[in-house]
Amino acid sequence: MANIKVIYGAPGSGKTTYAKENRQLNDLLYDFDDIMQCLSGLPYQESNEHLIDYVMDFRDLIIDKLRYDSNIGTAYIITTFIQNDLKKKLNDLNVEYIKIDTDIKVCLDRLNQSNRSDKDRIKQVIKDWFNHYDRVEDSSDVVYKTKEQKKKFYNSTAWKKLRLLALNRDNYECQQCKLKGKVSKGQNVHHIKEIYFHPEFALELDNLETLCINCHNEEHERTFDKIKNSKKESKWDDEMW
Repeated sequence: MANIKVIYGAPGSGKTTYAKENRQLNDLLYDFDDIMQCLSGLPYQESNEHLIDYVMDFRDLIIDKLRYDSNIGTAYIITTFIQNDLKKKLNDLNVEYIKIDTDIKVCLDRLNQSNRSDKDRIKQVIKDWFNHYDRVEDSSDVVYKTKEQKKKFYNSTAWKKLRLLALNRDNYECQQCKLKGKVSKGQNVHHIKEIYFHPEFALELDNLETLCINCHNEEHERTFDKIKNSKKESKWDDEMW
């Protein structure tokens, strides 16, 4: 029975690089993106939704065969999230889970520099991954859970100084619009890792990005239509800009 190493991490964290650098003779590597490219003929990291089941079936076939194959040294399985169905399939095997703990800013920078056509979707996957695997427990010394706690933070001198640093660094330009090839004014400073889950990054400059109102609303999954009733630009009561 082969040893299995499940390599998981956010998009852009370096999962595949890690596996390829550590792979030896007679090792096996399952990478969704590699197999999708082979089956579809699409550019690397682009996907045909009609072929996803085929790619996943290929993974399951490999896992089943590993139960009886003594010729494979280590099987590397690349994944973003560790889903319950994968855990069940690996339950009776010799498995090691390896988390690629790359900083979220690095993942986002790598995404921005890539030529992927689905950057908006992948950015959300990156944020979802960090919110899922990198949350701070409620027992943290500093928390921003209530409206009052967050209001106090956004009114603090430390936040106001850091906010200006972020705006100057980004030239008062919306970073999400730049990603889409547009230039627009930005005055909202957004926490990439939300302070509700990650209070330890509340005053980290690298955790901030300048956004316009529309992009900021989208980041918080709120529709702009809900605040159009006001003639002036509305502000969410949980963030002070």
